[in-house]
Amino acid sequence: GDRTLPAVWQRRAKIRPDEPFLWFSGRTSRTAEELDRDVRRAIGALDRLGVKKADRICIFMKNSPEMLCAMLALWHMGAVVVPLSAQMVGVLLADQVRRARPLFVIADDDLAGCVAAANAPVVELSRLLAEAAACPMGAGQSGSALSAALRFP
Repeated sequence: GDRTLPAVWQRRAKIRPDEPFLWFSGRTSRTAEELDRDVRRAIGALDRLGVKKADRICIFMKNSPEMLCAMLALWHMGAVVVPLSAQMVGVLLADQVRRARPLFVIADDDLAGCVAAANAPVVELSRLLAEAAACPMGAGQSGSALSAALRFP
């Protein structure tokens, strides 16, 4: 069977939905069912932002359950995840973003301003999470008003 990370999480969500699946900072963060729900909602929000297969999306976030949800959603959609170290700054960060040529960068709210020098559109995590929470699971409408979530430097 398929052994990709999205496939593993989907199988687990079907077989044992109520069991802990994700631990963060020493405690259970999500059951398989909760992770599945969050990832499917993120897929809907990302679809509304126009993400398509093979699009490059930079992830500029600290390690967190939300970072994993964003990455799983992007992988499920066939997008290319370009992880950037949250410790990267200045010219090095700008160079990495420019070389990646992403559709946009998903950034933790407190890191979003660091991406300005790269001249790339940024979606702040809080905005993406709010839009994802409003999405029916897995639903998306490409090109909708969510595009306003993109902040251009």
